[in-house]
Amino acid sequence: MESNGPEVKIRGSATQLFEKYQTLARDAVSSGDRIAAENYLQHAEHYHRVMSVQSAQTAESSNGGRPRGGRDRDRDNSSGNTAVAGENRETPNATPSQTPS
Repeated sequence: MESNGPEVKIRGSATQLFEKYQTLARDAVSSGDRIAAENYLQHAEHYHRVMSVQSAQTAESSNGGRPRGGRDRDRDNSSGNTAVAGENRETPNATPSQTPS
């Protein structure tokens, strides 16, 4: 990755860029430049978000493409309410329709 930082280009992984901007922010705070520090912290926050997205994508690929949490297991069949295709289910508030005889 490349970062067009406020002063120079910085190259490295998202983790390296995050750490570099954190260090630059600390240095700016110690020299009394709060505005530069805030700018560096905003850059660091951006790369922190990039790292979060990358870790989420890595977790998904290691699960075989399934979303985390196994939500596909929490469907109707987990509670024993399996419905056969073509079978009608009644809703609790539904009133039965009456046909004239």
